[in-house]
Amino acid sequence: MAPSDVYHLAEIDQMIERLRADLRDISERAASADGNASEERLADMLATQEARLQDLLAKREAIVASADKGQAERRPT
Repeated sequence: MAPSDVYHLAEIDQMIERLRADLRDISERAASADGNASEERLADMLATQEARLQDLLAKREAIVASADKGQAERRPT
């Protein structure tokens, strides 16, 4: 894996961890929310964060797959 890939993976992993922490926080707030407006706002926040998380996970997977493919191509047969 190229050093730039490692850097990008570390950066993405940090963002994923922050998003997961945000999701836990939002979920806790949603569980104790009072009123429809608060619940709807928190549900929107959850959906947005979950979409961002899925995007980051897909980017991470693409980097790993690309690195794995590159390593396979460099292996002698």
